[in-house]
Order: sequence, then C-alpha cells, then structure tokens
Amino acid sequence: MAFSKIRKFGLVAAGVLGSLAIASAADASVTITGVAFDTPGAIAGTLTYTPPRPDYVVRTDIGRLALTTSTGDTLLSYCIDIFHGLTTGTFDAAAITTTSLTATQISQLSALLSNGEALVTDANHSAAEQLAIWEIVTEGSNRLNVSSGDFSVSNVNRSAVTLANSYLANVNNGTWIADPSLSLAVLKDSNNQTQLVWGATADRVMGAVPEPATWAMMLVGFGAIGGTLRRKKPAGQTVAIFG
Repeated sequence: MAFSKIRKFGLVAAGVLGSLAIASAADASVTITGVAFDTPGAIAGTLTYTPPRPDYVVRTDIGRLALTTSTGDTLLSYCIDIFHGLTTGTFDAAAITTTSLTATQISQLSALLSNGEALVTDANHSAAEQLAIWEIVTEGSNRLNVSSGDFSVSNVNRSAVTLANSYLANVNNGTWIADPSLSLAVLKDSNNQTQLVWGATADRVMGAVPEPATWAMMLVGFGAIGGTLRRKKPAGQTVAIFG
C-alpha cells in the first residue's frame, strides 16, 4: 500500500476512533428521569450517624431502588450517601475506585452484592441489603453491626436488622466472598444522592458494553474505511469490506 493510502486510511481510522471516544464519554453521563423503590418494596426506619455533634438523624424508607433513565432503561441501585436526598437529574458514572471508599470497603461491598442480591425477594431482604451497604460505607469502627456504632438504625422491622447483621457477619468472616467478575460503579452528582450500581448495569453505565448507537457509529466508521479502500484498490485486487 502506498504511503498516501496508509495516511488516508489512518485518518479515517482516527476519525472512527475519535467518534467512539466521544460515544464512550457520552455513556459516562446518565440522566435519571424517574425514581422509585424496586418491586420487593421498602420499609421505614430511623438512621443515626453519631460522629457529628449533634447526631445526624433522619427518618427514611429503606430498600433497593429502581431508576428510570432518559433512554427508557431501568437501573437497580442502592444509596451510599445518607446525607442527601435523591431526585431526578444527570449523574456522572464512575468506577467505584474514584470514591473515598477503601479497598477493604469495596471488597466487602462486592462480597455482599455477589451473595446477597439473590436473597432480595421481599421488603425486609431489600432493606437488609441496603442497611448492610450503609454500614459498610459509613461505619468508622471495626465492628460491622447496624444496631450500634457510628451508624445505626432504629424504629424498624427487627427482621431486617437481623438479616442485615447476618449478611455483614458472612462478609466479615469470609463465608461470603466477592465474585471477581462483578463490576461496581457509582452514579454521582454534587447536589444529589450517590448511587451504587453493579454487574451488567455498572458495565453499561461505564460504557464497557457499547450501546446500540455506539455500534451504529462503529459500522458507519468501518463502512467509511471500506469505502476508502474500495476507491483506491488497483484493478483486480481483492479488498476486505468492513461494515
């Protein structure tokens, strides 16, 4: 292939890669248009966080969330920020390692979600999973227990508390281990409540799995490369056509 052809091919390829980079960047922004609790439901409880003076106390509903996006998708999530309310808006999707959570906390969350999600069949189990997540991300002491410590819950169905503490015990003693293939990501905005997403949802919001629009851009780009090669091929030369 002549240098001029290589250069033109390179320019086209660079244009395609640039388009994909733009698409990937766009995928890192998620617009939430609806907020509700997921089908298992939620239960009410009082959260207390003691490090501030006076204590931070809030009455809230507790459970797994179902977020509707501007593209019509539904994202399951859990709150990891007890200090903000959740409203609709545009969030930045980022790897969980971009947060202030330690490697130990991230590993504990992964172990919890890898094992606890299959148990979320009713409101108590949904609340237990959320309570355990709050305990992991909020507790400053070495003891993971939602009944005491820096973070605690009260005025709540005791079944959810018992379940949450059993989940935390399983994580702490190694009975539950993390699935190494499970992705974790966060949806965050400085004026909104940070959300934790996992698995295929985390991959999708992070742009690891191209959306249909991204695939379309790839096909258009590859078609452009193929078109360039077809226009420049010598007579009788077979050229692979992409797209």
